[in-house]
Order: sequence, then C-alpha cells, then structure tokens
Amino acid sequence: MVGNLFYAWQARQLARQTGREDVTALPYGINTVSLFAFIFFIMMPIYQETKDPVWAWKVGLVACFLNGVIEIAGAFVADRVRSVTPRAALLSALAGIAITFISMDFTFRIFAQPLVALIPLALIFIAYFSQQKFPLGLPGGMVAVAVGTLLGWWLGAVKGPPPSIDFALARPDFTGSSLLEALRHPAFLNYLSVIIPMVPYSRRCAIRHF
Repeated sequence: MVGNLFYAWQARQLARQTGREDVTALPYGINTVSLFAFIFFIMMPIYQETKDPVWAWKVGLVACFLNGVIEIAGAFVADRVRSVTPRAALLSALAGIAITFISMDFTFRIFAQPLVALIPLALIFIAYFSQQKFPLGLPGGMVAVAVGTLLGWWLGAVKGPPPSIDFALARPDFTGSSLLEALRHPAFLNYLSVIIPMVPYSRRCAIRHF
C-alpha cells in the first residue's frame, strides 16, 4: 500500500512538471518470480530439513531484506546499465516472466473450461481492442469477471454454496527481531546463490523506466 501511494505521488509530480495528462503510476505489489524462488528454493527446503515453519519464514525475511539491500545498491548504476543494454534484452525478461509464470496457468484453465472462459475472454477483447464502451460506462474487466462468475455458477463449474467469509482486524507487527535472529544464523548463507541472481532477473524497478 505504501509503495502504491508513493508511485502515485511520483506520477502526480511528473504530471505537474511536464503538463501532461496521460501520466500514470506503476502498479506495485508482490513480485511473482521472487515469490516462487524464495518459497520453493529457500523456505521449502528449510522446512523439509527442520520441520519448523517459523524458522523457514524467518530465513524468508532475510531473503527479502537482502533482496532490497542489493536493489538499493543497484539503483546507483541502473541508468548506466540501461544505457548499454538493448531494450529488447530488457523486455525479453519481462515477456518470459509474464508468459511462463503468469499467463500459461490461466491459458490452460481457459481450455479446461472453455464454456466458462471464452465469453469473458471475448468481452476483454471487445473492451481493449474495439474501443467500444459498455452500457453505463462499466469497465470491461469488471463486466468480464461478472459474466464469468455467473457462467461458472450456471454451468456448474463452481460446486457448492459460496464460502462463508469471516472478517477480522489484523494489525501489522514489527518483525525486526525475527529478521535479526535469522541474520545472526549462518544458515541463510547457503541460499545466497538464490537470493543474489533474483535481484537483476526479477526486479526491474531500476531499469524499466524507458
């Protein structure tokens, strides 16, 4: 949330400085590739070895912390890296991540349940490529999700009644002590071979401003 608000503020400042009205903020959230790498290559092996999920989570904190430290250090040379790297090389990593880790799973689900998925897919194409407005000015993505949900219930793709949802207020907790505990333990050194390569591969913050 803090990252999204900061990016929105940056976009607002840029729009004011340049007088443009087409400036938008970059979405900020969990990095897909780092998520998979840290879970399956760091936290899962530690849990399988120790059977301690809390310790696996603490080492995961170290991985995230070191990832951020390396990113901050790399930000000082990002412009130089971008200037000597072809744009196609930068975009190839993004395209590979998008196709492999994000798009393929949903593509297989479309073919697994075509009666439910193809109509929402057609609505997405209409919304983004035909430049036609939906009734009442509804956004195309929302219409596609609503239609897909109704089709899923109608065709029996969703079994059983809707799940019950319980709401509770969960305050954020400071985890600095857990991070320091894991940093003092040499176990995380065994996973530097996973942590360090994930920074230039999966985090494009410093080099994606074209």
